[in-house]
Amino acid sequence: MARLLNNQYGMQFYRESYSIFYELRSHLESNQSRLSQETVLGDRDVIGILSKYIDLTYAYTQAEKYIRIWDLCQRLYFPMESADLIISLRDWLNCYDELPNVEEAKCQRQDDEEESSPVGPAWIWEYARRHLLRGNLEEAMDMLTFGQSFVEAELQPVITKIVELIAGLNDILSCCSSSDNKTLFWEKWASWNEQCKIGHDEIQNAFRIQHNRTPGNSELSVENEKKGEIKKLYYILMGDQKYINPSGTYFEVVLGNAWFAKPQSSLTGLKSLAQDIENTATDDACSYFLMGQFDEAFSMLLANDFWLHAHLGYALIITGNFATDAAAEPEGSSPNYSENIIHPIYYSIQSYAQNIAQEFDMLEEAMIYLNCCQSNKEIWIIELLGDPILPLKNIEYLHTILDIASQCGLPLVEKHIHKGIGHRYEHANKLRQATIEYGKAQDLQSLDRLSHHEFSRYLRTGKLGDVVTDMESLKACPHYAILITYHELRQHLAQKRWKEASLAILHLLENKHLPPKFETVLLIDNLPILNEPTHYYSSENVILFIGLLKQIAQDASNQAFIAKYYKFIEKQEYSPDIVTAKIRERLAYKAATAPTEVC
Repeated sequence: MARLLNNQYGMQFYRESYSIFYELRSHLESNQSRLSQETVLGDRDVIGILSKYIDLTYAYTQAEKYIRIWDLCQRLYFPMESADLIISLRDWLNCYDELPNVEEAKCQRQDDEEESSPVGPAWIWEYARRHLLRGNLEEAMDMLTFGQSFVEAELQPVITKIVELIAGLNDILSCCSSSDNKTLFWEKWASWNEQCKIGHDEIQNAFRIQHNRTPGNSELSVENEKKGEIKKLYYILMGDQKYINPSGTYFEVVLGNAWFAKPQSSLTGLKSLAQDIENTATDDACSYFLMGQFDEAFSMLLANDFWLHAHLGYALIITGNFATDAAAEPEGSSPNYSENIIHPIYYSIQSYAQNIAQEFDMLEEAMIYLNCCQSNKEIWIIELLGDPILPLKNIEYLHTILDIASQCGLPLVEKHIHKGIGHRYEHANKLRQATIEYGKAQDLQSLDRLSHHEFSRYLRTGKLGDVVTDMESLKACPHYAILITYHELRQHLAQKRWKEASLAILHLLENKHLPPKFETVLLIDNLPILNEPTHYYSSENVILFIGLLKQIAQDASNQAFIAKYYKFIEKQEYSPDIVTAKIRERLAYKAATAPTEVC
């Protein structure tokens, strides 16, 4: 089977599947306060939503392979109605593995030689047993009534007795079931079971009478064969597992035990019973779904049958039937930066999401599927988006998926998308927009890169670019924080706010991340403040400036930049020596007059 249905019908099928899944997720999320995993199964809205899946599989021919499995799981694990569990299982088996009634069997297996056999048609006894095991009581009685004409008069009362006992059980089922009134049902069933046991002596006596009247060996063989067939039927009614277990298919044997040997009314009991019986249908995933052994059931399905794994697996998980050994993430928990080992079903959901995204461009839907994948959801969504993120999609589409990530509360995914949008803006030389996106992504590496680019341009041109100053998150990047502070310094100088400017210069000089040549920049920027008669620096500050000036003046590689930057700022051209002399003169004056502390 292909990984997904073909393109002609596939997209519509998967989109309709997604609509059901999304409705289910939305209902669960909007009712978190009242729905625990223990109460989801009792929520009729949840069950109603899940029932839409089987309607969907009926609507698509290529999805027919899912119907039998989904129908069984719906009947067992999220039934729409409070139907009797065993009757519902019987109806499922009859639907997908039909047995003929008397008239159909006559047409299908017409055999004159067999009809004239003293034993009668073998199919009478086979179908009578199998119908009885299933709980198809009317059909079993019809088979036996038809077969009664093929047995001697002495054995006919035995057939009549068996038919009467079957009719008695049928009457009980027609007036009450274990789902309606468990106490009444089990009282009536116990009484009926006693009648079966009481009839044992009567039936054995009939066998003895018939045996005494059988003279020859050939007739004895026929007699034993007839008695054997009738005996099987009777002991099935008695609940004797030695007769029940070899008499039908795996599902029929489970039902036979549930009707006659170990009556069941609970799902837990039925699963336990199914596990105790030898599985002769090991190649049928439904046998493991019946046992509640879901890991084995899903492993029986084709490994790449992602649709059924994803949708049925998730349905079983959220209804509390399929334990995942992992509690739901608490609200407000920290995002997970590393992949964890989680339940195998979630890996199937991941594969399904990847496939619909790649083959049908259902990326937004894939994100919603992955959002249910516990602690790995953000990592898997980021993998799905790629790096660089969705190179064939435009920025508008990236904002669309960003909205989805925000609505789902996926902070790591949001950061990844912001980073991707930032790269797009940077490549388009829209550096302000890129900076904002990198800030939202807390992408310090990219912010560092933009900061160094801006510093380099400033040193080359003396012009400061469009610095983003109103995002607190940008200050987490040491180099961009310097850029913001320096931008503020330039504003203070332009508006002659000398006090604020002096504090900014001191703050920058203390920063260990200050870019190269910026000591020179700050000393030249400091000249207007030093020219003011008011003291904005303490004597200790002035000594610091004097030390820096000595280093700068002695650095031969820095001389050309001193003259160049002074021209940028003061619009006058002087030699480096004259510029340093101006600074030295002002510092000498301030050193002589500066107070110990500045208010």
